[in-house]
Amino acid sequence: MQSIRLASVMLLLAAGCASSAPVATQTPEPPTPPAWTKDLGSRTLEALIVRGLEANPSLREADASLEAMRAIGEAAEASTGVSVMLEGDLNRGRINGTSFGFKGFPSRTLTRYSFGGSASYDLDLFGETDAVRAGASARIDAEAYRLDAARLMLAAEIAARAVDLAGARAEREMLQRILEGGTTTLNLVERSIAAGASGEIDRTRVRSLIAQDEALLPGLLGREASARHALAMLAGAQARPGEGPDLSLVDFSALTHVPVEATGDVLRARPDIRAAEAALMAADADRALRASALYPRIRIGARSVQTALNPEDLFGYSATGWSFGPSLTLPVFNRKGLHADVRRAEAEIDKADARLQAAVLRAFAEAADALSAIETAQEDLRRQERARDLAVETLRLERKTYELGAGQLPEVITAQRLAAFAEIAVIRAKTQRLRSYIRYFAATNSSLAAAGSAASPGTRAPD
Repeated sequence: MQSIRLASVMLLLAAGCASSAPVATQTPEPPTPPAWTKDLGSRTLEALIVRGLEANPSLREADASLEAMRAIGEAAEASTGVSVMLEGDLNRGRINGTSFGFKGFPSRTLTRYSFGGSASYDLDLFGETDAVRAGASARIDAEAYRLDAARLMLAAEIAARAVDLAGARAEREMLQRILEGGTTTLNLVERSIAAGASGEIDRTRVRSLIAQDEALLPGLLGREASARHALAMLAGAQARPGEGPDLSLVDFSALTHVPVEATGDVLRARPDIRAAEAALMAADADRALRASALYPRIRIGARSVQTALNPEDLFGYSATGWSFGPSLTLPVFNRKGLHADVRRAEAEIDKADARLQAAVLRAFAEAADALSAIETAQEDLRRQERARDLAVETLRLERKTYELGAGQLPEVITAQRLAAFAEIAVIRAKTQRLRSYIRYFAATNSSLAAAGSAASPGTRAPD
């Protein structure tokens, strides 16, 4: 009997040591930019996105939320299965014999030593443990998908700001070339006036045009600086005047392929939809957990305690106390409250299902808007390029006419400015087209190749 008792104590000690073993930590992998960034073709942009995924404070907050949810899940998992506890006690107290009706007996002060352990196991006949585990797993998944959604939005915002910077820089460089051309034209007018071929009105007209063009430069410089500062903030760095990446529109791919309409298979890759699905699963698991509280709970437990007044007698046979057997608990008088708790969990399921449906509808709307924006941007770019080509041709004809002596210098100046500003309009159309593609990438969370393959014949959107 004593050997069985000692074996039980050693088993409890071993179980306690095993449960306190440290858990090996995993080294986090470096973040990678979304697959669709390769469609944009800019290595500088990919590096900016990686930097933002590593250092952006908002993502660090989301990372911490995910880690906290994982810790909650580990705690929930630890609360299920076999529960093993060790206990020890040392107390000193005085026994008052008079309080027990014994008069004339002196009171005694005793020191009591006790050591033991207990183990219990819930039979879980009605799915409580499974519900706890399923709920914890679903909540962790939901938090992980929310982190993925934050990463997707951050990557799309960095890409949009990078395109803004490249577009503002291209417009500013074109405007500077216009100003240089205006200075050259003014010199020609000055020589023409000196030769008596032009009048003062021509000089005033050219100076007025140059002043109008110079007034546009501060706005472009402000747009360029704002885009640089926004990129620095999104990348988790301090914005400083004059510092930041140098991006040009030629760094980006000349996207000309209009993607097909996004299917349900494509949109299901959106992390916000996956998060809503996981939240619905968590609500369903919580409902199962609340319902399990309505049924009996059967637990098998065992307890062994050694108690003695002297340390040397602690492990003797006479100091042994133990108990073993099942226990059953059944709620009787609070069942109305438990049923109300189940109804509340069912309402939470309805709310989670509504959020999922709203996320799906929002995804289809955003993808359709992005696709329409791409088609509109493509058409706008074609029209702007045609207008630029006509303006360039007009400039060529005006110069030729002027060289032959049949034209006027103001007409040449006007045609030159129209051609230059038509080029700026083309730059803006290219910038808007890139932004439209970024909207599509953010709405579908897929590259052009992935979206095209998912929408090919033979695939079907989920019901």
